[in-house]
Amino acid sequence: MARPKEHEGNDIVISFDMKRCILVRNCFLKLPDVFDPAQRP
Repeated sequence: MARPKEHEGNDIVISFDMKRCILVRNCFLKLPDVFDPAQRP
């Protein structure tokens, strides 16, 4: 199983796991610049 992608900031770590998000389609449609799995930080 693939590990979630993690993006580290100064005071926060965001993880992105498409298999756990049941509404992932909404994320892509409403915030495509934020939820783009092909883009690297």
